[in-house]
Amino acid sequence: MLDDDVRERALTALLAGQRHSWDQGLTAAVLEQTGAAAVLRLVVDDAVARQLPDGRLAELDPACAVNSAAVGRYG
Repeated sequence: MLDDDVRERALTALLAGQRHSWDQGLTAAVLEQTGAAAVLRLVVDDAVARQLPDGRLAELDPACAVNSAAVGRYG
């Protein structure tokens, strides 16, 4: 199990870098599960800010050949 200091340093490093859509989706899912609502709101706002005209969220490049971060919620 990671201690809180290691967890905070990992989160800071993750949020400091630019993420592709799959990273953005995974980050949002983990933040939602851990109850980090304030940080989750920032990640979601960023995903919407980088939305393509066709609706794909958190895209860095329209030619990106990976799945979008907008996956259905489960559970």
